[in-house]
Amino acid sequence: PSAHRELLSSVRMHCARDFILKLREEGDLQAETLVDHFNACVRRVLDFRWRHLSYIEQYVIIPSGSSNASGTGGTPAFHYLNQHINDTEAAMIGWAEHFSTEGPLSPSVSDPPASLF
Repeated sequence: PSAHRELLSSVRMHCARDFILKLREEGDLQAETLVDHFNACVRRVLDFRWRHLSYIEQYVIIPSGSSNASGTGGTPAFHYLNQHINDTEAAMIGWAEHFSTEGPLSPSVSDPPASLF
């Protein structure tokens, strides 16, 4: 439907993170609530990414006996997935301050498997 296409086009043109940062900079009263909700969404994506990396280790790396696994497109799996994890962590608003006080992951995010470090 055309209304749906228009909505998706509008969403693609505007970055939620930038909008929230602008509101916070302007002192908007709802900005911190939006930051909390935005970061909660990012943490969910981060949780998915850690689980995905864990599955690759469990079902590809360990059975193959090789640490040089490739993704379906031939991309080095660990490098590719770790880059997504790093990019997702960087999307957090105020992540640097959060990282320095609470460690690498928020307590609400599942801890990554120790064998991945």
